[in-house]
Amino acid sequence: MKASIKYSVVGLAALALTSCAPVTPTHIPSWPTASSPPAVTALPTTAPTDEPTPTDLPTAEPTAEPTAEPTADLDASDAVMAVSAPDLSLTMELPEGWERVGDEAFWSPTGDLAYGIGAARAILQPPMEAEAVLLPMPSQVLDSEPASTTWGDGHRVTLQVYEEAVEGQGQAPVAAVERHVMVVRVGEACREATDIYARAADEQSLAALDAVLDAAIASAVWGEQEPVPTDWGQPTERVIESIGMRFDLPESFQGRPSDLDGQYAYAHRDDPNLQVSVEWARLEPPMEPEAALLPTPARVLKSEPVELAWGAGRLVTLELLGMADEGEVAPVVGASKHLLVVRTDAEGRLGISIALRAPELDQLETNLDLLDAIIASVRFEG
Repeated sequence: MKASIKYSVVGLAALALTSCAPVTPTHIPSWPTASSPPAVTALPTTAPTDEPTPTDLPTAEPTAEPTAEPTADLDASDAVMAVSAPDLSLTMELPEGWERVGDEAFWSPTGDLAYGIGAARAILQPPMEAEAVLLPMPSQVLDSEPASTTWGDGHRVTLQVYEEAVEGQGQAPVAAVERHVMVVRVGEACREATDIYARAADEQSLAALDAVLDAAIASAVWGEQEPVPTDWGQPTERVIESIGMRFDLPESFQGRPSDLDGQYAYAHRDDPNLQVSVEWARLEPPMEPEAALLPTPARVLKSEPVELAWGAGRLVTLELLGMADEGEVAPVVGASKHLLVVRTDAEGRLGISIALRAPELDQLETNLDLLDAIIASVRFEG
């Protein structure tokens, strides 16, 4: 039965990996012994001897037992080759003859996804953790231990992966057994998780991949990765009838009027902490849009003028602060960037704010292309 395994997918951003001093892996497998299953690559064998067959063994010709899949123990004399995954900016060494399976970052001697070595890489946006992003589901952890690599320390996690459960049929069958070596690196712009793992049908077959997995990890080089544009989904038109404003927002953002008059709030369905808001207010002299529309408490990081076809205003970047007792430093709780524009109509001056908010400044800056696209799509009736 072919395994059906689901993985989480997250957007990737650039991160320059700083060099780390090489360290000894905490798990060093023993080399294959005579009792190990036969290897994928045929190795030279010695000529049979004329010694008599022990009397406690059957004299009948033994029948060959079928094996579910080949094994891949490495010997010091085995040939290896360099493989690469440009989409992950990864190079490493695997046994000669292994092939990449389709577009997956997975290599196998059998040409399918059921047996071999894979890799993954992901940016961790708060509050994401590597296990939730990179490990397949549904699964159960069998073992977890510290692990060291040349690019950082992490964990070696062994788990059983299950097929999708069918209601009324009891526990789902095991689809695969996997061993993952995950490392989380903290860079100047973000947290990044890397993962190199082995997959097989059962624990015995997985153990035969340990030497291949460790050789891949020992030779792995993660390079700097180019940003991949986030797929926000198809843009859909949103209308605020009270001020005659129309704009486009990706379908992945869902929202409604807030409890406050003059405000719409939209949150990303997969990351509710990434939010887009549109606010407006009538400005009675001498009120300015900064006082009427910017959140408080906050610290202004940057403010610059901007000219648009439908109004002039300012782009303001804020560090959002939480409440603090007297004498204490207010904690930083997020960041936001606001377009503030003043329009004049028959009723007077109308202040408008279009803003993007994120839990951290790095995440905000990574997604500013979204805010730019929203602003470019704004149009007014009449």
